[in-house]
Amino acid sequence: MQATFNLALRRKDKEIAYIKSRTDLDKLRSDVFAEITLAKEDMMNIRSGISDALEILRDEFGRFMSQTEVLLSTLGKEVRESRAAVTYHKAAVDLPRAMCELIQPMIYSEFAVGVHPTWNCVEQQNSDPLWTHMLHTHGADAAHDLRTDIQRAQQLLLYLQRHISQSHAMPHVNRPTTGATLHKLASLIIISQNCSNDLSVKIRETVEMDRYHSEQMARYSFRLKGVTFYQQVLTLRARNALLKGGINPDATPLPVRHRVSRIGEKAASLRNLRQAVTKARLENARRLWRLWQESGVDIWQGTAVRPLRDPLLAHQSLQRHITQNGSLILGILAPNLTFSVANLKSKGGGGY
Repeated sequence: MQATFNLALRRKDKEIAYIKSRTDLDKLRSDVFAEITLAKEDMMNIRSGISDALEILRDEFGRFMSQTEVLLSTLGKEVRESRAAVTYHKAAVDLPRAMCELIQPMIYSEFAVGVHPTWNCVEQQNSDPLWTHMLHTHGADAAHDLRTDIQRAQQLLLYLQRHISQSHAMPHVNRPTTGATLHKLASLIIISQNCSNDLSVKIRETVEMDRYHSEQMARYSFRLKGVTFYQQVLTLRARNALLKGGINPDATPLPVRHRVSRIGEKAASLRNLRQAVTKARLENARRLWRLWQESGVDIWQGTAVRPLRDPLLAHQSLQRHITQNGSLILGILAPNLTFSVANLKSKGGGGY
């Protein structure tokens, strides 16, 4: 019993000491301050950890954004290059097709009176329809990339247009012309429904007279070439003979000078005859044109007549168009304008 009592007393003392320790303000204050200090340290550790984590995340996000920006710029560049390549390919494929569409209708009679059945009015009225078509269809960038090919195609089209226009030999109202154009006008008037018998007889006489004058001109031209060649050969042989004899031909009259003079007079008379035949032939053409105007025959059958463009005039108009429309077209075409106007002039490109 005594042992049990002592155990209970010790337990009571412990409970009292525990209650005292728990109710002591200084002890409680120190414990609270210790807990607060530990909590502050833990909070500072957590805050520094979070700051380090956010710094690392910010650096990683910045690197990711820079890599994404580089990737997007590269992707955009590739997309632009791909689009440019696709546009260039489409324009390169369309260039031969556009040339075919422009050249093929030239063989028909609609083009002979200035009407192109395939190309629209804007492209027809422009002096460089191929360039206008490529610019409107594929844009300035594709046209700039194909500027060399377009310029070469333009030169080819100018020469083809001149050749085809000459082959059509379509008459102009205010421009009397001999040869194939006169025969074309005569045939168009005769097959017209408004052509009378008297008019057809006069037209046949005009055509026969043109053929007669043409034969005369060919005969005089052939004789003139023979006489001129004979004069040159005679003069050359006389000079060579004087040189072999040790005589200066420039200081001594030629022994055959009278004969050469007579040949020259004959050549001059042949030139005068050919000139007279040329005037008579042109007057005969004017007579046919007067008959056409007086008869009032509509050889175009109601089609709006628009004169064909001369290649030389078209090229000059193209140069004016380049000058008037700023630096874009000038930078595209001017470095590659290899088309020689002097060549056309030397080949007689001043008109049809």
